[in-house]
Amino acid sequence: MEAVAEVDDDLTEKYLEGEEITRRELVTALKSGVTSGLISPVVAMSSAKNIGTDRVLAAIVDFLPSPASAQPHTRWSAR
Repeated sequence: MEAVAEVDDDLTEKYLEGEEITRRELVTALKSGVTSGLISPVVAMSSAKNIGTDRVLAAIVDFLPSPASAQPHTRWSAR
């Protein structure tokens, strides 16, 4: 929660003041943090036992940016 709140100044202030952060605010900040590379979400699962697979797929849909909005990665660009 703290790492996500640090992505947005308003959320940081709400977090430090002990105010409630809504799910919508949290998801928006999480998407922003993942898109900017400040946050790397981790979801535990076992594909062999089919445990948590649905949560991984939901996290991909909910928290990761759309491939259509992706920017070219500068590290691999032609010189």
